[in-house]
Amino acid sequence: RIPCIMAKVIAFSHGEDILVWSAADAIRLRKEWRVVGGLIGALPQRTRQNAQLGLPLKLSSEETAFLVEKGVLEIKEYVCPSPATEEWGEAFDRLREQNFARQLADYQQKASEKLRKFTSTLTRSEALSSEQKTVEEKLESNRMEGKASRHVEAADLCSHGDGTEPPSTGDSSEPSHKGAMEHPPHKGSCSFSPLVCIHVVDPMTDLSPAHFRPASWAYPRTELEAIRYKVFVHLWSQNYYITPGLKYGGDYLVYPGDPALVHSHFVAIIQPWSQAMFPPVSCGRIGTKVKKNTLLCSVDTLGAVRYFTWQWTGLA
Repeated sequence: RIPCIMAKVIAFSHGEDILVWSAADAIRLRKEWRVVGGLIGALPQRTRQNAQLGLPLKLSSEETAFLVEKGVLEIKEYVCPSPATEEWGEAFDRLREQNFARQLADYQQKASEKLRKFTSTLTRSEALSSEQKTVEEKLESNRMEGKASRHVEAADLCSHGDGTEPPSTGDSSEPSHKGAMEHPPHKGSCSFSPLVCIHVVDPMTDLSPAHFRPASWAYPRTELEAIRYKVFVHLWSQNYYITPGLKYGGDYLVYPGDPALVHSHFVAIIQPWSQAMFPPVSCGRIGTKVKKNTLLCSVDTLGAVRYFTWQWTGLA
């Protein structure tokens, strides 16, 4: 199913890199066009880690060429005013302050929501503790009444008939557990100061259109790139998600659904048809060791995409 084309997604070229700075555009590409890309930016409050990354979204060459061909993507490049004027610098400073203010307001809202949820949870916990404490007090009272009655019976049995009471063995009461479940009053404050502020959208997009010009984009440029692109488009047409496969020793990872929800089924390796003698041992092990099928891809002399796959058996 080909989604309808609405307003174009704006991407910016930075050398050989094509970057999408808008979160809405990144989500749209993933949901409507099954183009995943790769996040390469730091998160505002988690800058010293790379397990989770944020904007911008970097598009691969195949993804960029595909979106341009479909009329979805428009690539621009920034033209720095030369020389930079004082007015331009002031405009950038104002834009940066507005961006920081929006981030701070968003941080305050999220912190307030988190505080309200915590307070609600704490209130429910204190209410449950109060109910539990009441039950424990009733159980303790019943236990003490039963123990007292047993002491009276024992005193009657030990009586010598002279009406005297047996010597006291001390206080028969046991320490109460009252208050054991009580919680000290919660006193806390929430700081609304964000740790780090960074741009989540390229600030240049808010400046004058005169600062931009259409960027030239030429891909594929070689025979191997043409084969890679043709394989990418064909896999996409079969409703797969395609991401780079370098970490598994291939060219692409092929997913039957969104990579955030499912594992990849294939490791795709691409070679020209004239060199399509794939080494069976190494190619077979690449997929088997990571529990995937190795998908060998090429384009024959008639321009048709060809796939071969095998999987080792009998390996522990």
